Amino acid sequence: MSSNNASDKFSLWVGRVEALIQQFSDLLPDHVPLVDQISEELLTAIEELRVTDEELRQQYEELLWAHDVAAAERQRYHDLFHLAPDAYLVTDLLGMIREASQAAAALLKRDAAWLVGKPLANFIPLEERRHFREQLIHVARENRLFRWDAHLRVKPSAAAIDVSLTVTQMRDLRTEEASLNWLIRDISERKRAEAARQQAHDELELQVQERTAELVNANALLEMMVESAKDYAILALDLENRITSWNAGAERLFGYTEAEILGENGAILFVPEDRAAGAVEDELATARETGSASDERWKIRKDGSRFFASGMTRLMLDADGLMRGYVKVARDVTQRIQMQQIMREAQEHALTLAALEERQRLARELHDVVSQTLYSASVIAETLPRLWTDAPAPISEYLDELSRLNRSTLAELRMLLLELHPASLLKTDLGELLRQLVTATQARKRLNITVTADEGAPLPDVVQVAFYRIAQEAFNNIVKHANAANVTVQLQRQDAGVDLVIQDDGRGFDPVKRQGGLGLDLMRERADDIQAALTIESAPRKGTTVHLTWAPVEGNPTP
Repeated sequence: MSSNNASDKFSLWVGRVEALIQQFSDLLPDHVPLVDQISEELLTAIEELRVTDEELRQQYEELLWAHDVAAAERQRYHDLFHLAPDAYLVTDLLGMIREASQAAAALLKRDAAWLVGKPLANFIPLEERRHFREQLIHVARENRLFRWDAHLRVKPSAAAIDVSLTVTQMRDLRTEEASLNWLIRDISERKRAEAARQQAHDELELQVQERTAELVNANALLEMMVESAKDYAILALDLENRITSWNAGAERLFGYTEAEILGENGAILFVPEDRAAGAVEDELATARETGSASDERWKIRKDGSRFFASGMTRLMLDADGLMRGYVKVARDVTQRIQMQQIMREAQEHALTLAALEERQRLARELHDVVSQTLYSASVIAETLPRLWTDAPAPISEYLDELSRLNRSTLAELRMLLLELHPASLLKTDLGELLRQLVTATQARKRLNITVTADEGAPLPDVVQVAFYRIAQEAFNNIVKHANAANVTVQLQRQDAGVDLVIQDDGRGFDPVKRQGGLGLDLMRERADDIQAALTIESAPRKGTTVHLTWAPVEGNPTP
């Protein structure tokens, strides 16, 4: 019978009782006290019954709600038990399996239904079953949580796996029957990791012991070496760059005694220009960042003398890996540096001599072979027109062109010989050098060039070379840029000085817009080197004039 049906019947019954009381009251006289008392008590009883009915109805609804909650909890327990990633088992107090989760079935490699009724001890290795049963006895006697590590052997031929067993006793409230709830976790990976960590720890401990012994021996050896190292300066500095230790080699190398130098800033060993450039700070910063810094530089002694030191600055760390200071090692390699410089200079001199000898050899071969051949070809080319007077016009033109090409090539060769044999630039008169330049220029481009050159006393070597190079650059500019037809060259001697004017009728340029170029800048630099006056005048379509003047004054080069 549902709660609503019972309540409806109860209400119907109460209504009928109330109606009977009313009928009975109507039949009996009003003065009968017993009837009134009975009616009142019946009504009171009816009201109490109504209250009791309401309470029972509320309790019934609460029982229905509790039943639904219990059903939901049972379903939740079922889902948690069977779907949880960990392995769960329910056994009796003797360890017989009553229920197994899917994870437990997977761990034991058996079907969950097959496991029911099997003793859990079957999966415990023989050597551990006694301990397992002792633990079961403790769990059955004591109402608390037990946890221990064990091994499971899921198949006789398979290796045992490491597991963690967590078990607690539960009791059914209805039947008072006790059971054991098991949580089984595979800890094989954790065990392997712990074993690996323990092995690594043991190996590290052994290495630390061995390293400690090595460090003790090395420290003793180092102290002996520091004291006995006379050729090496070995000193220690704190983080503020103050000197904290100083060996005998440092005293011999720098001239300071230990009492004089301890507590001084390490910058005292650097030359002033390095201190001003921040070399001290840079060296320490490099040592902090990379662990060490090269110390290859000039150092200064107590007496102010200098020497070239080769060494290293290293960062020192304490046992906790924190910076504690620096150690510096240095030795005097001044003689080695000087010897290296002498060797470099000797090698450069030898290379210069070898290059000069090679150029002279090439110059001799060009002069002895090519020059003579070109000269012979030129003579033949100039003689043929005189011998072959009735030669056809085209042939005469070819012979003339051949003669011009031979002369031009011969001039170019002579200029090349001058470059290969620089001494010829100094032995040849400047006027002759200018004529050879003109001939070589005409070999490159058809130009009408007039040369006027005075003879005079030899010029200083640097002056002669500078005039020749400036004239060479001027002719290069005429060939490349001027597009000129006529060029005049005038070389005049003025007392002990000389004046050179090179003028062309080419396109010219605007000096304001074209302040210079590489060629013009080189010409001005060469003029400045010999303290000569150089002016370059030009205008568009009005040609260019280069005017170079040199006169011997005090401080100028002399022959």
